[in-house]
Amino acid sequence: MKRRTDCYKVTLLFLGTLYSAIVYADDEFNPGFLVGSAVNTRISEAKNTISPGVYKVDVYVNKEWKGNYQLKVAEGNDLFIQKADFFKFDIKTETPSETLPSTNAQGWVLLTLFLKESEFKFRQNTFQLDITVPQARIIVHDKNWMPPEQWDKGITGLFTNYNLIYTDGNYKNSSDQSSLYVTLNSGFNIADWHLRDKSYYYHNKSNSSWITRARYLEKSFPAINSTAKAGEDYTSSDWFDSFKFRGVALIKDLSMLPDSYRLYMPVIRGVAESNAIVKVIQNDKIVFQQSVPAGPFEFADLMPTGSRSDLSLVIEYANGKKTTAIIPYSASGNLLRSGSSDWALYAGKFKSDYYFKNNNFVQAEYSRGLNNSLTIVAGSITGENYQSGLAGAGLLIPYLGTLTTSYQYARAKASGAHARGGKARISLNKYFPTRTSITVSATHNEKNYLTLSQSDSAAQYVSAQTGYRVQEQNSFSAAIDQRLPEGYGSLNASIYATGYWNTSKTSRQFSLGWSNSYNQISWTVNAGRRIYTDSSLLEQEKRTAVYHDESYGSISVSIPWSIFNHNGTITAASNIQGSQHSSSVGWNETVSERLRYNLLASSKSSDRASSSGYVSYTSPWSTLTGNLAQSRNSTQYGFSASGSLLLSQHGLLASPQTGNHFVIIDAPGIADAKVNGNASIVTNSAGKALLPYATPWRKNTLYLNADSASDIEGNIKKVAPWKGSISYVKYITDTRKTFSLRATNSNGVPLTFGASLYDKQGNELGYVAQGGLIHIKADTLPDSIRVQTDKTHACLIEEVVLTGDNICKNL
Repeated sequence: MKRRTDCYKVTLLFLGTLYSAIVYADDEFNPGFLVGSAVNTRISEAKNTISPGVYKVDVYVNKEWKGNYQLKVAEGNDLFIQKADFFKFDIKTETPSETLPSTNAQGWVLLTLFLKESEFKFRQNTFQLDITVPQARIIVHDKNWMPPEQWDKGITGLFTNYNLIYTDGNYKNSSDQSSLYVTLNSGFNIADWHLRDKSYYYHNKSNSSWITRARYLEKSFPAINSTAKAGEDYTSSDWFDSFKFRGVALIKDLSMLPDSYRLYMPVIRGVAESNAIVKVIQNDKIVFQQSVPAGPFEFADLMPTGSRSDLSLVIEYANGKKTTAIIPYSASGNLLRSGSSDWALYAGKFKSDYYFKNNNFVQAEYSRGLNNSLTIVAGSITGENYQSGLAGAGLLIPYLGTLTTSYQYARAKASGAHARGGKARISLNKYFPTRTSITVSATHNEKNYLTLSQSDSAAQYVSAQTGYRVQEQNSFSAAIDQRLPEGYGSLNASIYATGYWNTSKTSRQFSLGWSNSYNQISWTVNAGRRIYTDSSLLEQEKRTAVYHDESYGSISVSIPWSIFNHNGTITAASNIQGSQHSSSVGWNETVSERLRYNLLASSKSSDRASSSGYVSYTSPWSTLTGNLAQSRNSTQYGFSASGSLLLSQHGLLASPQTGNHFVIIDAPGIADAKVNGNASIVTNSAGKALLPYATPWRKNTLYLNADSASDIEGNIKKVAPWKGSISYVKYITDTRKTFSLRATNSNGVPLTFGASLYDKQGNELGYVAQGGLIHIKADTLPDSIRVQTDKTHACLIEEVVLTGDNICKNL
């Protein structure tokens, strides 16, 4: 009998312990910080309901954001998605799109027709749809690329990027000198129509001028992956020389395309004899691996890894058989992926010297990646007095690297003079596994070969008149960068030489450098020789130019140091150039994320000792700098200011940074919040900030770091702006204060958990948490609170106090 009693005691003790653990776990549940408008969806354990309707939700597939889409919630919490939207999530389905039924003409489809219930979850409190599927069902795209339907055209606005530089000085035996230089890169946007103006102003005591470098209207056309512009600008080409023109242009914009199309990487092709594992190896590391069935395979979405070594393709079979092949790879800007293309078209009048000629022209070029190893290009320039044709190719050669070559033939006439000739170019890029990078290039200009810009002065090139212009004949350059073993730094060397027609002299430059670091101490050593001319005209009599021959060398050291609890860097440098030498020692300190300064003492063989100081401060509106230099013969000082200004329907905003792709951040009531952790981009007193350097055509993630007690509902936003656009991103914020107090009913019993709270006007304030603890959000503590325990029962708290007891009396 005693044994049975003891058994009962043990059983009751175990059940009591288990019950207390359950109660404890329940008491630990504390969703009390979810208040206000989130009450209806705040406690899924209690209600788990959301009103039927259509909601805008953020969709995540395997934790990757896919965009903001509409989700329909029906009675019974059934979820529906637009048929067209689902196929933007890059999830493979077995059911073809055209065979899927829809519930109505709007195209709503039950989500379970695409996914199992276990593969998705709708988070009602954050309006987020999480989808989790096996990786094999994911259609692979570039991480930050988004389909054109998700690109944001932006809003109307006027902006300018400015840079103002003022310098002044007092010089011994000469008059004081002052100058002002202002650059303005401005624009006016009306949706996806963009007007651009790039100008600068220069002023000193002798003259002043206002120069417009470019002014044009621009519009992008994603349907053909191109951008059109009309006005004045400069041509841009990897093959032709650039010049200023007035006219129209249509240019393919490769940045609109996924990186797997835009950036060069070989397309991996092969044939598997049976089921196998395909591996792509670079520098003894697997950069890609995939199981394949018997038959041909192709992988066209490999992305650059940062290395430029050749790739190895390995096919491993279940029976142990292995085949290996080398895939040449050397990243080059002139190589395109297999099957991809690039093109540009310009038409108008070109500008020679300081005015536009009546010489109309048309320039066209087209390049295409034929396969992994060959990219071809063709182009032409046709004008009234100038014609030119170009053909070229980029070739990837195993063990040799990337070879790029082109030949351009041109003929021109002006003032009765004729000129004909060609230009040949060849370059080689190679990266070796020994971490050696080599670049070699050479150019040969035939006599009387002229560019379009030179063609207007053809007479000065082909006649013997005074002022015969220097015409380049040959140029050669080579550069090598070598990373040494760990702890020994890196070496670099380069050579450049240019020869001219009608003279035996050449311009040459040789350089050699070594850099390294040890225990945060870094140093750089450079040496070289320059032989050059500062004249662009040959003297008619001697047919020679004035040449300079000088050697140079330098050494610089940077040492971290702490002085009087100030952490900074001591720098020292010594330079020799020809017969001149100089040395300096300085102190650099970053005081804060916004403020830094530099002090420098130096001496020169021509001016003895001098001292200088520099300070830079990044305010929320502008980047400001000041400098002062003092020597025996002169005193110089100056200041600068740079940043951007933008005017739109959301007011005038400023940023200390500059850029061409703007995002207006709007978090009402949240002041001094950092955007993406950047201390120079912070919200103003109204909660607005200007980010001027978003990446166009790509997903930009924007998050706020706020120190205030105000709430930001979902502090991460995503936007994919058009090129040159002004996007507007608004955060949902709650700037009300949070109050916590305790209350009981008239019998001293804690109020019902989960009961809703209202003020006199019927505005929802919060709810009742565990143990009768009340959490409310309001601008000020209300005089009274109505507690709605259910549809028919309510009580009222009058004379609310934060400390002490609050009694809720039945109504």
